[in-house]
Amino acid sequence: MTKKIFAILVLFIALCSFRKGFFHQKLGDIAAIDFPDKPQTTDTLGQHVHHYRDSSGFYLAGLSDLTNNGAGFSHNELDSLYSGFIGGTLNTSKGELVSKKPYHIDGLQGYEIKYITNNPKLSNLRFKRMLFLNNKMLYVDF
Repeated sequence: MTKKIFAILVLFIALCSFRKGFFHQKLGDIAAIDFPDKPQTTDTLGQHVHHYRDSSGFYLAGLSDLTNNGAGFSHNELDSLYSGFIGGTLNTSKGELVSKKPYHIDGLQGYEIKYITNNPKLSNLRFKRMLFLNNKMLYVDF
């Protein structure tokens, strides 16, 4: 029995030592994401953005508080809101939309986009996922 516990403990320590130093970043009180390392954080006008760049890519996660923009959104307004976020992403990155797909989590609909950019500071093929929840827009780019 002692040998089994020792073997499990050694295996656990070995697995922990091979794991990179991921940084667990909270996105408000409703979500969290793991970055490869501690991201830089910007907090401007109700928008909290966390980003990290390394040799394998650029990672971005954010939370936009839209509480002051209205108490709720109808289905049509929500589609317009998503379209605005997608348009802003494409304009900022000078990108071209490749695909736009809805996805569902616990009855909530979000969007996932794939786009190509000619911006030399970003990789050519980029991905973004967005989800509107509790008057906040959560988004992840990679």
